[in-house]
Amino acid sequence: MIFISFQWENLAEIRRQEPGQTVQFLTGDSHDFSDAFLDKVAAEGFDLDIHVFTVTRELVERIHARGIKLNVWTVDWKDRAANFVEWGVEYITSNIFE
Repeated sequence: MIFISFQWENLAEIRRQEPGQTVQFLTGDSHDFSDAFLDKVAAEGFDLDIHVFTVTRELVERIHARGIKLNVWTVDWKDRAANFVEWGVEYITSNIFE
């Protein structure tokens, strides 16, 4: 099971109650992915769930450099999904099955 939430505090509470549980901080397309933010995510042991139009190869590399796993939502285009797979994205959320 993976818990996802836009609410940092909810994920922190899950982490306190179930330290080994996978949690993903869910973000919209206007979130700031500064080094300080990514360091905070890594320190908490969270993964990220990022909107499809925000993810670039460079961002994937910065995220993975910190040991954070990445879910991209919502990827409804086969060519875009192929790019994310090529870049090493761990999870893809989609409404299509091709």
